[in-house]
Amino acid sequence: VGECRMSVDTNVSSKAVQTFFLEAPFPWQQDIWLRWQQSLAQGRMPHALLLTGAKGTGKIALAALIAAQQLCEQGGELPCRQCHACHLYRAGTHPHVFDLSQQETKPTIDLVREAIDFLASTP
Repeated sequence: VGECRMSVDTNVSSKAVQTFFLEAPFPWQQDIWLRWQQSLAQGRMPHALLLTGAKGTGKIALAALIAAQQLCEQGGELPCRQCHACHLYRAGTHPHVFDLSQQETKPTIDLVREAIDFLASTP
């Protein structure tokens, strides 16, 4: 995986979508990213990922990069940022994305119920 560069578009509201411009995982995430790529190559995609660590270590950036990669129509190791799905993701309007990081406060019960309904209706 190449060097880590990131730019932020301040016109984008979601913190996760802003980190979509991460061109590669941060150097300290290389091992995690390599294991993720190996799992995909073996056809062993997990049903969930739990990213833990200290505040400011790039968990949201990594989650956004994984989401963008999975949504990208080109199917490469990194999202192409050019296809329709990448543009929808960047705009925060991809129909398969429900971003809880946009919330100003802690998630409410109603928001959790909305997320559950969204997940139940997504193919």
